[in-house]
Amino acid sequence: MFKEYSPPYLKPPTEDSTAPASNRRSGMLLVVDDDGPIRDMLSHRLKDLGHIALGVSSGYEAMKIVKSASFDLILLDIMMPDMDGYQVLEQLKSDDSLRHIPVIMLTGLADVDNAARCIEMGAEDYLTKPVKPILLNARVDACLEKKQLRDQEVLHLQKIESINADLEIKVEERVKELKNSNQNLENQIAERKLAEQKLIQLSRHNELILESAGDGIFGIDPQGNTTFVNRAAALMLGYGPDELIGESCHPLIHHSHSDGSTYPTEECPISQTLLYGKAIQTSDDVFWRKDGTSFPIEYVTTPVIEHGTAQGVVIVFRDVTQARAAEEERAAELSRAADIQTGLLPEALPSLKDYDFHALCLPAREVGGDFYDWQKLDDERILSFVICDVMGKGVSAALLLAMIRATVRATNASEGPAAVLRQIDTAIGGDLDRAGSFATLVYCQLDLDRDEIRYADAGHGLALVVRADGSFDRLEVRNPPLGMNQNQTFQEGIITLGQGDALLLFTDGLMEGYSQVFKEPSTELSGILQCSDAKAIAEYVLNQTCPANPLEDDLTLVVVQHRSNSNVKAQN
Repeated sequence: MFKEYSPPYLKPPTEDSTAPASNRRSGMLLVVDDDGPIRDMLSHRLKDLGHIALGVSSGYEAMKIVKSASFDLILLDIMMPDMDGYQVLEQLKSDDSLRHIPVIMLTGLADVDNAARCIEMGAEDYLTKPVKPILLNARVDACLEKKQLRDQEVLHLQKIESINADLEIKVEERVKELKNSNQNLENQIAERKLAEQKLIQLSRHNELILESAGDGIFGIDPQGNTTFVNRAAALMLGYGPDELIGESCHPLIHHSHSDGSTYPTEECPISQTLLYGKAIQTSDDVFWRKDGTSFPIEYVTTPVIEHGTAQGVVIVFRDVTQARAAEEERAAELSRAADIQTGLLPEALPSLKDYDFHALCLPAREVGGDFYDWQKLDDERILSFVICDVMGKGVSAALLLAMIRATVRATNASEGPAAVLRQIDTAIGGDLDRAGSFATLVYCQLDLDRDEIRYADAGHGLALVVRADGSFDRLEVRNPPLGMNQNQTFQEGIITLGQGDALLLFTDGLMEGYSQVFKEPSTELSGILQCSDAKAIAEYVLNQTCPANPLEDDLTLVVVQHRSNSNVKAQN
């Protein structure tokens, strides 16, 4: 709301200076003046005359508000800080969306020249300060009346232009109708020629695709006769295209199973697709060549549906002779790798007075590089055991594994785990590097008299110590993997195993099954405390973590448990 204010230099209006509100043209007016009292008085006076008046104190505010609201008239002071009236007027008149708004400039008595300049710049009129109400009323009414007349003129011109445009459109439409009727026959002929050209191009394009495809492609009609065949199919079958097209395909190329027994037509997937209108994919079948030999294929049959029924079948097939041979070779390699890996594992588990020892290695779909081993040292007072994971799959990983196992067994273990890792890394680090591989390994020595385990971890990090009180520890001293640095120095750590405590060593196959087991063991493996021995612990861990699907990586697990008194009594 604007406050009412009557400065002494503004005279109040007299009754004969104002017309009745009913005879006046009301409008949306903007008053721009940095002088608050003058701005408020002008706004108040304009509201009394029936107008909607909004006042702002700067040119910046004025330019912002005129772009968000529609005004019929602007009263603009010339002398303002920051942005004066000239600048505001120039911006208004240079904007196509704002130049139509009439502007009355407000100036002092000595600013007549400036007012004239504003008129030249496009202002509608000007008022001098102090503003006389009768002049304010008259010039505002005059500007609004002129704006209304201009608006009416513009509207009238727009109507005339609209009528002329409608007439022109109707004339053009009529001319087009006449031209279209005269050229209709020519257009139809041209369209038919264009369609024929496109059909020829499409046929040629499809032919090029068929001939350039590496897979064999041919089609049959509802009677089973070949309708087309590409070059790859003809070459694989040993026929010329002319020998196949128009002939029944089943008696020529699909008459028998791989063992030579008759292949009834009704059992053939191609015939099934034609009969039921459904695509079929087959990965174990044979086609027969012209010379009487067969070759293994994979193929897909796709029905050509028209009016809801199969009007033909398209067959895309591939000779998988080389792929089958590669699969067999890979299977043989994996079998050899599995034999190597199995041969590296100990035939029996160690028998210890106060400890249970259990270990297992579950092979994955692709044999990897996991193994575990154990040895008794120093007149059986110390048990050494190791778990290892070599990066890689197949025979190469298994051979590296064999080298590591042999090196572990040949090392001088008397100097402790860190020295053992140094000896292993020195012996085979170069072989690992040349093979583009590395190995992670944990080597432990359990002193059966002291209930103490000395260990060294080469980049493995997958170990948990389960305490009898339900807490869990990890083997924190960790070194880089084997094969990463020939001059590596290894560190070792020591843990004690009290009665009821257990040490778990495992490979990342266990993490694949359930990674949360290592992140939150107190939650995921809380049932270990109820297990009676190391074997029961291993079975419990597998039951908690091992997925139902085949593993992508080998899973190896070693459990060493220090028996508690209750365990000993239960076993006795």
